[in-house]
Amino acid sequence: MGLAPIADEFEREVTASPQQFERELRKAWPAGVETLAPGRFRVREGQTQLDIETESRGMRRLGLLELPVVVVRYRFAGGDPATRRALLAALDRAMQRGGG
Repeated sequence: MGLAPIADEFEREVTASPQQFERELRKAWPAGVETLAPGRFRVREGQTQLDIETESRGMRRLGLLELPVVVVRYRFAGGDPATRRALLAALDRAMQRGGG
């Protein structure tokens, strides 16, 4: 049984400011992140291209804690499922924060 395919387009909600997201994105992909416009980025791996668009959604309050929220839209072009999965895994690792 194989892994489920990764959709060409999807979005996620991330607890980070747009600036934090960009900083972590650049750490996750040291090979180079192309800035297309404010809040819009592109990363490439071989024939795989991933366009990323961020949109701030303000703050989320959890009791006394406030966390910034950004919606991130991912759009793949080209590439095979393994390369897409590896790109997302690198991004997910970079976006992880400590906690319990």
